[in-house]
Amino acid sequence: MKVLKYQKAGAIEVIKATNHEMIDRETAVFLNRVAKLDLVFDEKENQMDMCKAMKDNNRKMEVTGAIKLMRRHGASDDVMITELMETFSVTREYVLAILKEQAA
Repeated sequence: MKVLKYQKAGAIEVIKATNHEMIDRETAVFLNRVAKLDLVFDEKENQMDMCKAMKDNNRKMEVTGAIKLMRRHGASDDVMITELMETFSVTREYVLAILKEQAA
């Protein structure tokens, strides 16, 4: 319940400090919603890997930030996709999904 005392960054630090990676689905969903962690995981699974979810979230934030920066500098979508795939070792589909989210 320490996680509830903190928001976002504090919650992530508590999870790291207590070395809790795999937690049950109900707890993961609860923490994600209450602490507003914005983590993505399959809510149908019985166990959630919180470390993987946090790493995935961090990568998405980095890619999103890079897209915003590249757009400011006038990069085309094709150039952005190629650069992001190389820099972050992600697939074309991954980048396109983020671009689609930003367009919505």
